[in-house]
Amino acid sequence: MISLLLLLLAGEKRNNMLEGLISLGKNLFSSEPERPLGLIEQGPITEFNNPGNIEIGQGYAGETGETYADRFATFDSPQMGIRAIAKDITTKIKRFDGNLLNIINQYAPDNENDTKTYYNFVKNKVGKNIVSEKDLPAIVQAIIIMENQPGIAEQYLNKDIFDEAIQLSKYDLDSNMGIDEARSFIRDADWYTLWTSPFTGKDS
Repeated sequence: MISLLLLLLAGEKRNNMLEGLISLGKNLFSSEPERPLGLIEQGPITEFNNPGNIEIGQGYAGETGETYADRFATFDSPQMGIRAIAKDITTKIKRFDGNLLNIINQYAPDNENDTKTYYNFVKNKVGKNIVSEKDLPAIVQAIIIMENQPGIAEQYLNKDIFDEAIQLSKYDLDSNMGIDEARSFIRDADWYTLWTSPFTGKDS
C-alpha cells in the first residue's frame, strides 16, 4: 500500500514537472510573450476618465454621452479626458492673455473651490503667473493633482498616457471622435505633413 502511494506521488510530481516544462517552452518560443497589462491596455483608470472634472455640453472629443454628479462628462479613455483639460486651458490662455490667476478663477471658481489655494498650487508648479501654451503640460499636471486623490493622479500622470493626451490636444478633433479615431486622424495628419513638407517648404 505504501509503495503504491509513493508511486502515485512520484507520478504526480513528474506530471507537474512536465506541465512546468511545457509552460516554460511556450513562454520562451511564443511570438507574443505574456507581459503585465499597462495602464493604456487596461481600460479606464476610473469609471469616468475625467481627471479635470470637465462639465458636459462643451463638445470635447471622446465624450461618451454619460455623466456623473449630474453635470460632469465621462470620456472613453484617460487620454481623451486629459486632452479635454488641455484644450480648455489652451482656450483660457488665449482668452486671458496668459494671466494664470484669471485662468484659474474661471476654471476653479470660488463658489465651489478654494480658488486662492488652487491658484497658488498651480503657480508654484508652473513657476510664473503669466503663462503660454508652452506651459500647458505643467498646468494640466497641476490641475490633475489638485482634482484627484494621489493614487489616481499618479495613474493619469503616467508618462505614456499623459504625453499622448498632450499630443492629441494639439489637434482639433470632431466631437464624435473616440480615442481610436483620434489616433488614426493624427497618424494621417502627421504622414501628410511629412509627405508635403518638401514641396511646401514647411518644417515637418
